Amino acid sequence: MKPMFAPALLAAVLLTVPAHVFASETKVAAPGAAETASIRAAADRAVRAEALQVAESDVPVPRAYQGRDRSRKQMGGGGSKAGMVIGLVSALAGTAATIYMVKEMQKNNRDATAAGQ
Repeated sequence: MKPMFAPALLAAVLLTVPAHVFASETKVAAPGAAETASIRAAADRAVRAEALQVAESDVPVPRAYQGRDRSRKQMGGGGSKAGMVIGLVSALAGTAATIYMVKEMQKNNRDATAAGQ
C-alpha cells in the first residue's frame, strides 16, 4: 500500500499544480482602459448609497427599548442552603464512587495477575 501511495501523490501534485499556475495567469490591461477603483473607494460609495437609501426610506429606525430594567426579575446568583447541600452530597457521592471503582480495578488487576493471565 505504501509503495503505491507516494507515486500516486506525486502524480496528483504534478498534474494539479501546473493547472493552477496556468489558470492564475491574467492578461495585462490595455493602457487606455479605465483603472479599477480601490477597495476603499468602493466601500465609501457603498456606504454613501446605503445612507441615502436609508434616509429616503419611510420605515422608521428602531430605537433602543426605554422600558424598565427587567434584570431584577431574574433569579439571584446567591443560591440557597438546599442548593449547597445538594452540591455537597453530589460531590461526596462522586468521590465515593470514584474510590470504589479504583479499588475494584486494583482488586481485578491483582486477581488477574494471581491467575496468571
